[in-house]
Amino acid sequence: MKAASLYVSSVVVVGCLIVACGGAERSDVFGSPGDTSGTGVDSGTSGTSGTSGTSGTSGTSGTSGTSGTSGVDGGTSGVDSGKDAGPIGCRPAVASDCPNPNTFCKVANCATTGGTCAPKAALTDAATAVCGCNNISYWNESYAAHDGVNVTSTGASCPKVTATACNTLNLSCPAGFYCDLGVAGGSALCSGTVTGTCWRLPANCPATAGKFSVCGGSSNADCFNACTTIKDETPFYVDSRCP
Repeated sequence: MKAASLYVSSVVVVGCLIVACGGAERSDVFGSPGDTSGTGVDSGTSGTSGTSGTSGTSGTSGTSGTSGTSGVDGGTSGVDSGKDAGPIGCRPAVASDCPNPNTFCKVANCATTGGTCAPKAALTDAATAVCGCNNISYWNESYAAHDGVNVTSTGASCPKVTATACNTLNLSCPAGFYCDLGVAGGSALCSGTVTGTCWRLPANCPATAGKFSVCGGSSNADCFNACTTIKDETPFYVDSRCP
């Protein structure tokens, strides 16, 4: 009986030891207390919240730093200021360079820059023809200056080859200008289409005699002055009968 009790007790002790050892072995392989702690994989998924780091792409807003190119604008403005700080002088083609309406930009040799604002001279009636830089002949330099025009030469009208042209079929001079249809060689060349050049003349021609007669006019010498005959805009010639 006593032996049987010892046998049962041994079985119980050995069973407990087996159970205890079995539990330790499982714990070593699958991790401590239970499978739920092993689901630490789930807690790892919370780590995926690190994808919020993609919000770091907002760092692309740093490209707004390209606004620093505005510094380029500032630099170019420096270039503009450099232009403004160039050679002193007005430009005939830019009216605002000489804002005073009683002045014009006077240059030499029809230059386009480097002029000075000069006063417009009072108009005179002296017959001293000049050629303007616009290829129009002026009665004298005061008329050219009055129109704000520089001259290429004094004492002579514009050469026919470069002057602003007109003819008996097309009196195409600008408003306020007249077509000079004078012919060389006498009345024999009055027929056909006569080519002329544009002139700026006094509002009132001098009341003086001249040496010109109108083509197809009276048999008598007309002896008009140049201003009068040019304003008539009909062909004329030098008449040797005039004094």
